[in-house]
Amino acid sequence: LHRVDRRQRQMCIRDSTKTVPLDGGTSVVLRRLVPEDREMLRDFFSKLSSESKYSRYFTHKEELSEEELQQYLGSEASKSYVIGAWEHDQDKVEQNLVGTASYVSLQNAENAAEFAIIVADEWQNKKIGKYLMREVLDGAKESGVDRIIVYFLPSNTGMRRLTQSMADDVSFKYDEGIVVADVNLDKEEIISLFWRKEAKNFWDKAFQSAIDMSFLPFTIYMDLTEEHVGMMKKIDKYDHISD
Repeated sequence: LHRVDRRQRQMCIRDSTKTVPLDGGTSVVLRRLVPEDREMLRDFFSKLSSESKYSRYFTHKEELSEEELQQYLGSEASKSYVIGAWEHDQDKVEQNLVGTASYVSLQNAENAAEFAIIVADEWQNKKIGKYLMREVLDGAKESGVDRIIVYFLPSNTGMRRLTQSMADDVSFKYDEGIVVADVNLDKEEIISLFWRKEAKNFWDKAFQSAIDMSFLPFTIYMDLTEEHVGMMKKIDKYDHISD
């Protein structure tokens, strides 16, 4: 396969509209945000709870700045890509914006971008986040992005699970109260994966504590003796432990 240059990939970015089903028989429309969505985006943000805003921006934020609105609505696909989810109701002339997801290219890293997502409080836990994430990642790959960085609070377990589902190669680190996820979109295989389950005995609890401190599930590398590997393989609390 020959490698397509960034300009050619950028021309392939999709601006189509897609309707996807949600749990409970409802659905949402996914499409890229355009400048005409400015007031709807502003209104969407104003209705978010303070908890949702803080979870996204790590600070108490009342409204989006003009610079942020411009970033959402007016940038080139090679620099940023923003997808919105609209309430699908054929009886309404104007649908409500219920979620957004985006990537913004990082200036200090080649082919890398920061991912962010936010969903209206009453629309959370309906698979909207998964749909938005997949659309943004598809757009990222088409524009030549092969590495995604995600920042989130340690308490945001939903974001941790969503990030883990982005690719096989995902690493996490803790930096000044924030979890930083580094997602390699190019790598396909999983080297070593521990899935969290309930721990009961003392040794298992100690190992589980180390896992919890590392924000698992994620890829982990450990220098273990054959005896340690054998002990871990006997623990039925973990779905898979590789050599």
